[in-house]
Amino acid sequence: MAIPRPRIEEWCQLTAYEERYAISSLGRIYSYQTDRVMRLQVNRLNDQVCVNLTDSFGNVRRRSVAQLVLETFDKPCPPGMEACHGPAGFLDNAIDNLSWDTPAKNQRDRDRDGTSNRGERQGSHKRTEDEIREIRRLAAQGWQKSVLAVKYDMSATAIGNIVARRTWSHVGDT
Repeated sequence: MAIPRPRIEEWCQLTAYEERYAISSLGRIYSYQTDRVMRLQVNRLNDQVCVNLTDSFGNVRRRSVAQLVLETFDKPCPPGMEACHGPAGFLDNAIDNLSWDTPAKNQRDRDRDGTSNRGERQGSHKRTEDEIREIRRLAAQGWQKSVLAVKYDMSATAIGNIVARRTWSHVGDT
């Protein structure tokens, strides 16, 4: 078994904030104004670790720590890409756990980490995964969409989207 190597922490100034803050390769933010490492917050809407930074005009802006680390220690965000976390999960914002990748890859990472907001984890869901499986099973047995729509108090279009896996695509048939 390999012995894990200790991570080396490097610090770099956040140039966009005119020498007010420094950021580390491990995802920590240091404030020169308060002379301390800042407290980070987790945005529960998207499971991002964020920090509030103040510019020279006094404007406060919430920024993703992962994005700041990548912009500082890697490169600016390429078009169509976003900050993605590796196997250590969304709370680890060290540069060796981050990369620029596609939104689809980011969704697969959320599925892997159990932080996806699809289906029942989405706040305004009206169906359960068991109901979705039942709708697909009945449709496969030949039930008409209009009959399923009445049974589940949904539109025939919504039933068709479920059956065609345009919605609830993450739900398997087991």
